[in-house]
Amino acid sequence: MDGAVALTRGEDTLLLDAPPGVIQHLNHHDLLPSLRTVCCSSGQMSSLGGLLPLLDEVHRVQSSRFPFTLRAPMGDERLGLVVEAWSRGWPGRVPIGLDGLYPGAKFEMGSWRVRTFGIEMGEVIYGEHPHIEPCVGIAWRIEVEGETIVWIRSCTPHQMIEKMCKDASLAIVEVGVRPWPKSERRWRLSVSNASQYGMLAKELWLVGDEGGPLKVDLLA
Repeated sequence: MDGAVALTRGEDTLLLDAPPGVIQHLNHHDLLPSLRTVCCSSGQMSSLGGLLPLLDEVHRVQSSRFPFTLRAPMGDERLGLVVEAWSRGWPGRVPIGLDGLYPGAKFEMGSWRVRTFGIEMGEVIYGEHPHIEPCVGIAWRIEVEGETIVWIRSCTPHQMIEKMCKDASLAIVEVGVRPWPKSERRWRLSVSNASQYGMLAKELWLVGDEGGPLKVDLLA
């Protein structure tokens, strides 16, 4: 789905990022009743912009007896503000816990074993003088019954990404394709970067940060 990855096994669904419009995809595949955890890669709108309407839909289809947790990078207060807004603005609905994660943190959810990696992302600040500011982020490596899935939002190039992708069953890596303000620094992965870092995975999918897969020949 555009800007997010949903993994489901049995009665547990794990959602990596909640961009605007994510509800339509989850409803289409009937995944909302089993959704237990949302992992946001950052505090950017592309990671959490669909969270409030998603929580409202979860409240409609789920019982409050199920634990529901938002996991996000420690140090970005925007995720906490969203949880506070939900709890105060719409009281008495599905409760949500917030788990701030530091790079290298691990947790388990059902049969999923998740490990986090810290990444540095760029965030465009629009206005009279559009510019890019650094943003703390997290990449995800998920293991389940001998299979490994990696999800990496577009970030500054770093050799650590190659380590994340090594021997993964599937690596999904986001490439920067949307128009951004000019900068002397590379803030997003290019197709070349992502292909190089992800080549050690058994299968590599490249997606654009505008949503959707990239049609590129990785062998070219």
